[in-house]
Parts: sequence; structure tokens; C-alpha cells
Amino acid sequence: MGRRGPPPLPTAVKSARGTLRPDRTNPDEPRVVVCEPEMPTGLEAPARARWRHWCAVLLDLGVLSAECGPALESLVRAELRVRAARRAVAKFGALTKDGLERSAAARELDAAESEFRRWCTEFGATPAARSRVRATKPSAPAKPTAREQAKRRFFGGGEGVAHGA
Repeated sequence: MGRRGPPPLPTAVKSARGTLRPDRTNPDEPRVVVCEPEMPTGLEAPARARWRHWCAVLLDLGVLSAECGPALESLVRAELRVRAARRAVAKFGALTKDGLERSAAARELDAAESEFRRWCTEFGATPAARSRVRATKPSAPAKPTAREQAKRRFFGGGEGVAHGA
């Protein structure tokens, strides 16, 4: 049986909405540095405009990071696909000429909207999924053995410096 109910919201979204409750947050949720990912080369002008729009929105929510670049590109392309499909439905109609079946444009719009909805729900590499992940806390660094301490004293190496290796 799969997961039940809606996916949990990311902590950053709960905080932005003012609904954050410490007893309902994942203490092991991975933390990322909030920043704008690099815009991919080759995006057309409409895609670049939507990229900037989504970056602003997601940065305000605090859920955008450098790792989100490919997912953000997919979100932008899915949104543009929806817009193109809506124009096609407006031009050709939602039904075939006999009026008994949905047109190809209407079927494309359904598929495009479904994809866009998925990216909106799962976005951010992925904010909704991020709150379900249980990240392990980093373990404390192991204490150096007596032999390692002697090597450091003899070779004059500080912590994190490997001499003679």
C-alpha cells in the first residue's frame, strides 16, 4: 500500500504560512542553502521570464536551492506547455468536429496540466518530498588515536592536514 493522505508540507512553507508547529515538523529534514540556481543556457525569452518569476516566488518561500535547477527548468517548460495547449484549445476547440470526442488539443491540455501540477506539488528537488526524507545526523568526528596524535606532534600537522600520505 502506498502513502496515504496528502504529502507533508516543507517546513519553509509552513513557516511562511505561519502554521509551523514544532511537534509536527521533521527534525531530520535536510537543510539546504536557499539560493537561485544558475539559469540553463538555451532557454527562450518566455522561458527565461518564467524562470525569473518562479525563482522570485520560490526564494520568497525559502525552498529554492542550487540543486533545484533541473526541476525548476522542468516546471518552467511544463507551464509553457500548458499555455501552448490552452491556445490550441482556444483555436481548435475542445471537441472534434462531430462533437463526440475530446480533441487532440484538449487531450494535450489535460496531459500538460497534469505534468505542471505534479511539478508544482513536487518541486524543488523537491520541497514536498524533502519533508518526508529522514536525513541522518552527521556523526561526531572520531577522536584521533594515540598513534595519530604522535604523528601529528612529530610531523607538525594540524587538524585536517595530512602529511606524508
